[in-house]
Amino acid sequence: MKTLSESPKEAVSSYINSLSVDYYKWYDEQKNRNKRWWSILNFLIIGASVITTIMAALQTSEIGFIKNNITVIQVLLVLIPLIGTAASAVLMQTKALELYNLREKGREEIQYLLDDGKRRYAACNTDEEYSKLHEYLVNEVRKVEQSQASDFFNTAGNNS
Repeated sequence: MKTLSESPKEAVSSYINSLSVDYYKWYDEQKNRNKRWWSILNFLIIGASVITTIMAALQTSEIGFIKNNITVIQVLLVLIPLIGTAASAVLMQTKALELYNLREKGREEIQYLLDDGKRRYAACNTDEEYSKLHEYLVNEVRKVEQSQASDFFNTAGNNS
């Protein structure tokens, strides 16, 4: 559990550190997770299409292995497009790309606040200035969080 700071300077310093350690890290991890899911699902969709096309072309081949396993090929010609279709449906329903963009926007906003907070921190000289900086950062982070929550529910809740 974090302890309370004794001075406004310590408090704002601690808050700027938590922006980096907690907020920025969370947005970056969420962005990367959504990008990873988007990439995997797109790979499955494209891969299933390519493999199905190749297998459909090979279906009429005179190659012994293909002729001996034509039933397996025919079953795979049904299953592989099914995998691509399922991946496409998951991709559309999860809106991984939209969520990636949303979290990237949040990460960029937190990065800006970190940089701006550090710049302003360096210019502070009095407890009052440190307190005003702290208040400014808290309010700006609150705006980011509210925007992210609103945009998340607008994105996740809109499946059209």
